[in-house]
Amino acid sequence: GDMTGSQTVSIVDVAQKSGEGRKGPWTNYRFKLNDGTVEYWASTFDTEIGDRLSDLAGTGVSVTLELGVDGSFTNIIDVLDWGASGSAESSGNEIPI
Repeated sequence: GDMTGSQTVSIVDVAQKSGEGRKGPWTNYRFKLNDGTVEYWASTFDTEIGDRLSDLAGTGVSVTLELGVDGSFTNIIDVLDWGASGSAESSGNEIPI
């Protein structure tokens, strides 16, 4: 299937790789995504996106990603919807003190 454009997926697993290049240090985040039918890998060098998506790995939360394909690589361009991740801390029935 075509993995480009808007895809709603859950994050199964994450692999992180760091290095140093001419432009300085970099971190590559690779995420195993599941769209309900197939699993595939997509990656990003954006540390903010990478950190936040890493927190969701294995939680089953569905997020909507904008993906682009560059040769044989699938890249995470942006996160369009963080799903239920924003409300993970509170279930809504605790009374704040």
